[in-house]
Amino acid sequence: AKITGRLVVKNINSVISLHSVLFNHKTVFFSINSDLSFSDSRLIIAPTIFYTKFLTSKEDIDDSKGYFFEHALIDTFRKYHDLSYSPFYIMPRIEGMSGSTGEVYQDEAHTLSFCVRYVKYSIRQKCQFYKKIINASNNQ
Repeated sequence: AKITGRLVVKNINSVISLHSVLFNHKTVFFSINSDLSFSDSRLIIAPTIFYTKFLTSKEDIDDSKGYFFEHALIDTFRKYHDLSYSPFYIMPRIEGMSGSTGEVYQDEAHTLSFCVRYVKYSIRQKCQFYKKIINASNNQ
């Protein structure tokens, strides 16, 4: 797993345990925004092969040109189709401070109904990801 150094994932054991039981070893887990244009790189759980492939695009990362780490993360899936993507089905409970923006993240308690809505949202995100990101790259 990759996590930014100034953050703590309070429920990391639960997140890893659930996802390792439900998904195969070539699945990469991270969050992504609703229009699938930008990934959340605070926490990524991935097999070693993903990081090897991801690092081949690190030279393309150029903040001054608007191409960030988070763009390269999504583009790795456009290039390599032997990996699978999944959002988190347990919301990571993140605390700490962003190293780039200084934003403070505080863990919040969530109701059961919120957790159910989050799982439904995650399922929709996964479907949209495959329709928009994977299918679009297959058609090129």
